[in-house]
Amino acid sequence: MMGEKLVQHPKEDLAAENSDMISEEQAQAINAVLNVVKKVTTNDFTAYKKQTIIRRITRRMAEKKIEDLQDYLSLLQEHPEEARILANEFLIGVTRFFRDAAAFQFVEEEIVPNILANKPDNTQVKAWVPPVALERKPIQWLYCFRSIWISRVSI
Repeated sequence: MMGEKLVQHPKEDLAAENSDMISEEQAQAINAVLNVVKKVTTNDFTAYKKQTIIRRITRRMAEKKIEDLQDYLSLLQEHPEEARILANEFLIGVTRFFRDAAAFQFVEEEIVPNILANKPDNTQVKAWVPPVALERKPIQWLYCFRSIWISRVSI
């Protein structure tokens, strides 16, 4: 069973394994877990790296002392709060920068003004925003660029 493989040795780095080597049954169980998480949280993690997903599921199963992935799936279905916790486990690495006020402030005060410094008024500026956990985060970047652009033009 996938769960048995996942929790055999919780400290083992399963991310090093090739996700293509999991069985069809295991892949279906992982997809079922992701579907429950999506239903509860509306966050779709199907595009995340399988190794990351497996590692986070492994950690939650070990913490809950659950050895079988199907049992963990049942827990998720019966307890939506566990699905929210698992979703947060998936998000931790993605959102850490945005929770770091000093890093965000540095980008806002140093990086963005340098990007916009010599742009003509009619120039289109494109900025890549990494995938983030909360929908409001990309809009923060928009406001950041917009406020600096407006203050630059006003000066």
